[in-house]
Amino acid sequence: MSRLSGEEFLTSVAAVAAIATLLLLAETSRRILKARSDLPRIIVHAGTGLLIAFSPLFFQRAFPLILIGGVFVILNALALGTDIPILGRHGCHPSFGTVFYPAAFLTLTAFLWHRSPPIVTSAMLVMAFGDMAAALIGGSRSHPRRYAITSDGKSLEGSAAMFIASFSALLGAAFLLPTASRLDITGLETIPAIVLFFSTALYATVWEAASSRGSDNLSIPLSTAFLLFLCLPDQRGVPSDRLAVATVLAISAAFAAWAMRLLTVSGAVGAFLLAVLVFTAGGWSWAVPILTFFILSSVVSRIGKERKNSLQTMTEKTSTRDFWQVAANGGVAGCIVVLSVVIPDERWYFAYLGTLAAVASDTFSTEIGVLSRGNPRHILNFRPVPAGSSGGVSLTGVAGGIVGAALTALSGALFDREHLFRPLPILGLMVVGFLSSLVDSLAGATLQAQYRCEICGATTERRSHCGFPSALRSGRKSVTNDTVNVACAVSGAFLGWIIGCLPR
Repeated sequence: MSRLSGEEFLTSVAAVAAIATLLLLAETSRRILKARSDLPRIIVHAGTGLLIAFSPLFFQRAFPLILIGGVFVILNALALGTDIPILGRHGCHPSFGTVFYPAAFLTLTAFLWHRSPPIVTSAMLVMAFGDMAAALIGGSRSHPRRYAITSDGKSLEGSAAMFIASFSALLGAAFLLPTASRLDITGLETIPAIVLFFSTALYATVWEAASSRGSDNLSIPLSTAFLLFLCLPDQRGVPSDRLAVATVLAISAAFAAWAMRLLTVSGAVGAFLLAVLVFTAGGWSWAVPILTFFILSSVVSRIGKERKNSLQTMTEKTSTRDFWQVAANGGVAGCIVVLSVVIPDERWYFAYLGTLAAVASDTFSTEIGVLSRGNPRHILNFRPVPAGSSGGVSLTGVAGGIVGAALTALSGALFDREHLFRPLPILGLMVVGFLSSLVDSLAGATLQAQYRCEICGATTERRSHCGFPSALRSGRKSVTNDTVNVACAVSGAFLGWIIGCLPR
């Protein structure tokens, strides 16, 4: 069992005291100096970022740092939403960011400190100074150019400052920090190193733009550390040009999908984040199946468009996917890609194809099922229900779902002929997709919120209809179509993992 040595204990106490001093200074700036409301957050981020940057000079082991991170996760979680200075607020508003920041440090330290402390310190520096620059520049403009990807508003000026500061922080981490904290780019030429830092800074900037409610305190350092871990020569050693190619292809594909009205602006951002992650970590063998799902699902969503348009008042979302739809359908696949890097195991690929077969089957069954001439049947009582109803199934939809799962499985099998290009695994993944689509239908029939319009009496997934709030008819308000899609994706991943465990 790990224990703190006397020296580690004293150093830990000094580190906690330094952080407490920063908190006191930040609160003083808010109360006495009556400074701008986000200045306390800026002081805390910049100060802790510098402390973390030099922490490898004083801490050899991860254990003391994990304890320090855990202490502040607990303190900030207990103070969340209270009037306790700084700990309970993110700037001037309650936010989970005060918990996410130490949680990100704790997570990175636990997984990466024993391999490369500089990756941990560099990722936190990007968070600290990138976020600080975004707040300073974006907040100083009298008329910033505002935009919103999810729920939080951002500014173009702030995002530009975030990118420049992130890129500069990575350069500083590679060339200016003490040896113990310096990124090891030995084996990288100057241009590839700059490409790596440029692409990583851009990825972190897009995550900052897409994050809300303080989640950038988690998404920025984790994504930055992951790309550095993948591409640095002394770690996984993925060529930096693959990251550059992934970035260019992801931008091109996301822009094309937006121009074709397959994705909203927020959906294009989500697709970019997912595509860069999948292609950089897995290459073509992982990128082609998810690309196959996206292209084919986009095609089938356009079939019978007039009939589908007439049903849009019943459904929560349209066929033009937004950020949360992309996350619901592809987020589980993205998490599996990360796990396959952190904990290498060939069964992750089966889980990956399983989750894609599941969401493909669900999408195909929905998009093709609504074209059936007869009404679908409720999955529980088999009574006819209107087309487009949650929990409705039809033979046409089931057949379409099996085809979607099969095409997705085949796209992965082509890249793994040794394990997958055989009848049993492909048939198994088809069954996985079919069963997972049934999970989606069951969850839609029992848990997903269904509303009744008080004006026209229609049953709908929308919280408002005919310009007025709808009344909850069944299910839970917290369970949306995106929630049901996540359940489908998770079940596909689980069943796909089981397929990977079977003898082949």
